[in-house]
Amino acid sequence: MKRTILTLATLTTVTVAAVAADWPTWRGPKRDDISTEKNLLTEWPAGGPALAWKTTGCGSGYSSVSVANGRVFTMGDTPEGSTVRAFDEKSGKPLWVSPIVGKPGGNYEGPRCTPTVDGDSVYALGQFGDFVCLEAATGKERWRKNLGTDFGGKYSGWNYTESPLVDGNLVIFTPGGKKGAIVALDKKTGSLLWQSTEFTDGAQYSSLVPADINGVHQYIQLTAESVAGVDAATGKVLWTVADLEPVYYPLSPSADHVVVNIKSATDTAKHKGQSWGRIAAYRLSPEKAVRAWEVPDKPEFWFENHMDICAMRRVLIRDGRVYYFTQGHTLDPAKSSTFFHILDEQTGAVLMTRKDMAGSPQFFLVEDRLLYSRDAAHFKKIDWEFYTTDPKDFRKIGTTWTAPHDNTTAYEVFIELPYVDGRFLMRTWQGQIVCYDLRAAGK
Repeated sequence: MKRTILTLATLTTVTVAAVAADWPTWRGPKRDDISTEKNLLTEWPAGGPALAWKTTGCGSGYSSVSVANGRVFTMGDTPEGSTVRAFDEKSGKPLWVSPIVGKPGGNYEGPRCTPTVDGDSVYALGQFGDFVCLEAATGKERWRKNLGTDFGGKYSGWNYTESPLVDGNLVIFTPGGKKGAIVALDKKTGSLLWQSTEFTDGAQYSSLVPADINGVHQYIQLTAESVAGVDAATGKVLWTVADLEPVYYPLSPSADHVVVNIKSATDTAKHKGQSWGRIAAYRLSPEKAVRAWEVPDKPEFWFENHMDICAMRRVLIRDGRVYYFTQGHTLDPAKSSTFFHILDEQTGAVLMTRKDMAGSPQFFLVEDRLLYSRDAAHFKKIDWEFYTTDPKDFRKIGTTWTAPHDNTTAYEVFIELPYVDGRFLMRTWQGQIVCYDLRAAGK
């Protein structure tokens, strides 16, 4: 039987109705932080990119923005509660504010969900489990559910953080809990179609991705205990990988692998209350997961599993390469460093390691370049740089651009930044969206 390797996770195209330039769901159409935009800036111009527009009043929180059919959508807290808001894509003009989704607050206050847009509907999840379907043109509520009362769900320490997945006629999300971790609803009516009664992990901090493994359509989710694939038609568990090191980073799709965070054999009294892990890839057949490779159990390949450090972590896979940052460590916190690695996707061979590319980064693959923020979590101003993606010629391109927007604490960060129609959107915790024009001159 032919086998496939997955890197959290194998993906088919997400069937969210949108035009090619749209970014209708969290991390983009394929939930992989890889932009398909063309003819963009190859390096920063003097003074940085042109500001197209900016707007405030989104409410506080950690939601990113989705963009579809000429509208920008996000979530935020006000004193009255969490809401979904829509803005005009070209001008930033406010269009509507939804009815209250749920109560405000939480452990680090504000919603975490990025709304998902599908045709004339918008789907959103409040931090305490209030799930709504809204009319995209007006914000009018069509139906709602609660992940706790309706599905027996229970959130973890930082509340619900998931962005819902729309796939065909389903909307799918992860209440977690003994009744079944994942549920699929009819996207038009909210009727329950299935609940994954065999998969009962608690909800963690990742969002689902769809996958096709040798003709079997499934959904993959990461929790604190395991990563699992469930059948898209029934919710039946197809495979699991258990005993993982807990992580906060999102799943990263590939056509070949699932990459997860496994435990490091090293532990010391110095790191009580913290944990360490490193990545490994699993090869999947439709109903089986076998470890294909793992990175060396050395400090420069470790993740530090603490929210402050790895909230901004990600693993991206493209063109047979795995790109990722680690919080490399010498077991002495005073001497920790960040390492950027490029691996061979099939073998795990280390193609390149670069030291000291700064703290808690965000990065995206755009055309033949890597767009990288030096530290998105701990500095008042955020620097952005372009790099090549070739491990044999990895280098910075041009100058550094410092975005002229304040960042005030470790968690008040710029959050998941989409490229849409040649533009680059940033959302801050404080409720501001800024939009920059990244089209190359004359394009």
